[in-house]
Amino acid sequence: MTSGTDLQVDWRSAPTPPGGGELVTDPATLRAAATDLGNIVHAVPGAVLRPHTAADVATILAWCTDHAVPWRARGTRHTTHGQGVVAAGGLQIDMRSMAAVHAVGAGGVVADAGATLRAIAVAAAGKDFRLAAGTTGYTRLTVGGVCSVGGISNRPDVGALVDSVSAAQVVTAGGHVVECTRAENAELMRAVLGGFGEVGVLTRVTLDVADLPGRVRTWQLPYGLDSLPALLADLRTLARRDELDELYVIFHQPEPHTFRLTASTYFGAGRPAPEATEVLRGLNNSTVPQALDLDHLEHIFAVDGLYDSVAEAGWSASTKIWTDVFLPDSGLEPVVTAVLPTLTAREFSPTTFGLIFPKRRSAFGPSMLALPAPDRLADDREPVFLFDLLKDSFGVDDPTWASDMLARHTEHVAIARQHGGVLYPIGTPAT
Repeated sequence: MTSGTDLQVDWRSAPTPPGGGELVTDPATLRAAATDLGNIVHAVPGAVLRPHTAADVATILAWCTDHAVPWRARGTRHTTHGQGVVAAGGLQIDMRSMAAVHAVGAGGVVADAGATLRAIAVAAAGKDFRLAAGTTGYTRLTVGGVCSVGGISNRPDVGALVDSVSAAQVVTAGGHVVECTRAENAELMRAVLGGFGEVGVLTRVTLDVADLPGRVRTWQLPYGLDSLPALLADLRTLARRDELDELYVIFHQPEPHTFRLTASTYFGAGRPAPEATEVLRGLNNSTVPQALDLDHLEHIFAVDGLYDSVAEAGWSASTKIWTDVFLPDSGLEPVVTAVLPTLTAREFSPTTFGLIFPKRRSAFGPSMLALPAPDRLADDREPVFLFDLLKDSFGVDDPTWASDMLARHTEHVAIARQHGGVLYPIGTPAT
């Protein structure tokens, strides 16, 4: 999908960013900013701002507002259907040029919006802290981008990453720099968190921290397609116990219909090492898996190496169609058992995978992130589940793949909505 370039803007009349940022208009930079990770929506901007300070963003946004120029902020372009792509001829704000981690302490970690979760985690660990809400599986994402969509970790006892934001610096469309906390300018902060940049641009955040664990112990339990009900029952049992620090299900090639329930517990620093017979007691799956022990950073960075290797092999240029939906507890079985058994080999490239994350509904705070309606939940402690099916065309030579997979995506979203599901916005919108 390609947008035309009808908008005519005299960028020479734009003000100079006062904090040392750059307003770039060379064709190569503009072409590189024309799409996102999905490679479906394309629109060439008229200029790219690489800010150094919030004042840079404020100055240019005020000018854009005065001249009716559309704008969009983005980080590492990890969305899949143009959510971070500005209309053709508009202003693309590349927040990666604001990437400092300013402070770490018991009151939180303060970082610019362009800092990656990986850099923030390293800085926090250097002071014996971790991010209280956890991190996304892939940590080379900017914190501003993650907070603009919500941010989901594999910690079942917390909500989204945005729920751990205690303060934020926001630049409004009118060019005002506003400092927000949970008490001051809280309404603006709530509107920006999970708000996809519709209200303003996040330029700095303060994230809650917790004590750094000494080690992380992880187990994986395998389940086949014929044992989906047992898998979902075990996932729900472990989520409701509140004994695990991390919990999720993953499935991928070379066995797309083999599901692995992955459970992790932190230990060390006075917390004894857990045993599988205790943590995984009473499940339908009686397998006693081997434990994998890693230090905290090694554990949370495990996905990065895999991701980087396929990106270097050309995966980033592939078409991606991601189905990401929050499901109420009552919708988990109907959706999962309707979708997963019908997946064909054509829907699984070598790098396609899927995930299921249980999350405590009561742990989510006020933000723009949409969740299943309360009347779909039996009680406030009932979990909700993020169901992700992340398809891509890597290694696929099929000119009809994208259109066919978009149609399948629409089918799957319709099934999810029928059972109270709500789209998580990092994925592909459905018609």
